[in-house]
Amino acid sequence: MTTPSPRSPPTPPPADLAAKARHSFNTTGVGENEWWHERSAELEKVCPDFSERFPTLVLMESQGAFVNEDQSKPYLEQEAWETFQFGLEALLDGIQRRLLPDAER
Repeated sequence: MTTPSPRSPPTPPPADLAAKARHSFNTTGVGENEWWHERSAELEKVCPDFSERFPTLVLMESQGAFVNEDQSKPYLEQEAWETFQFGLEALLDGIQRRLLPDAER
């Protein structure tokens, strides 16, 4: 186990952040999307050179890869659902290809 640097506070685990975001409205009156937006400033503090270190993520974000298209669903739930759908489609496509005769592959 590594010890956190004395210069930076320890980072909470992702599940802890997700749980806090999910219940943020109940405890703070701030919705999940706004809660995450407020925390995004922390990223600038801990990684001021983020865009240089992670240019692909910056490009993806600029093209709308992380936009919550259904505002009625919290971002993390929507992301989990999309990941599940992608995985299920890949699995079913693989099964379908496996069941097809060799001539149709």
